Amino acid sequence: LGITTPIVGVGVAGVKMARDLNKSMANVGTLIPGQTERLKGFKKEVMDLAVETGTASTVISEGLYETISAFGAADDPINKLTIATKMGKAGLSAVTEALSLVSAVTKGYGDTSDKAAQKASDLAFTTVRLGQTTFPDLAASMGRVVPLAANLNVAQEELFGSFATLTGVTGNAAEVSTQM
Repeated sequence: LGITTPIVGVGVAGVKMARDLNKSMANVGTLIPGQTERLKGFKKEVMDLAVETGTASTVISEGLYETISAFGAADDPINKLTIATKMGKAGLSAVTEALSLVSAVTKGYGDTSDKAAQKASDLAFTTVRLGQTTFPDLAASMGRVVPLAANLNVAQEELFGSFATLTGVTGNAAEVSTQM
């Protein structure tokens, strides 16, 4: 009994995790109807990324849904998902929050390539490291100023640099975006 109960508990938890992943992947499937084989491939890549990053597969599959929703499924969404997952892990934020920030910056500046997503991720991480802010705060605030900054030809480095500096001087990220 002392050995059987924990083993049964692990089995029940494993079944629940698999069911949750399948449910989450079914949600992804609603964005790419009729692409069952591609969905199966995504599921394998989600599970591989979960092992690589130590992030729950359900969290990553929810991030995949957000990635496809934000960028579409024409290109390989797994590359951007990987960037957002690693960004979220490094910045102690949810994958979806990291993705929201990357999406706002890349779309606002008109370049949604994987290279642009990596650049936005790197700049955001540097901003968090040098400023007094977090990824969730940046994600919630930067989207308001990115279109204006892009239209005024403010470089991303300047924009992120302003947030890094001003969050340590004049207030949190929401206050900085209002000031800008």
